Amino acid sequence: MITLGKFFDSTLNSIGQRLVKAFTINGASTAEQISPFGDDSVPLKGMDVIYAETESDEQPIIIGCLNINLLAALEKSACLQ
Repeated sequence: MITLGKFFDSTLNSIGQRLVKAFTINGASTAEQISPFGDDSVPLKGMDVIYAETESDEQPIIIGCLNINLLAALEKSACLQ
């Protein structure tokens, strides 16, 4: 199942993988971050994260992060001219 959550903390495990802590609909969860966020790979506190459970429920993952504070600029499309 894929759900959205809110990022609140992260740590590195013994082999250097980033473990992300997020609030999800099921409560607080810790999952491995699959897709890095930016150069240093640390999401900003309060960002929305895409949380998913794998076939083995023992290994949940964070697929990515959403920055809902960014807005796209409006541009004229070539097909509208």
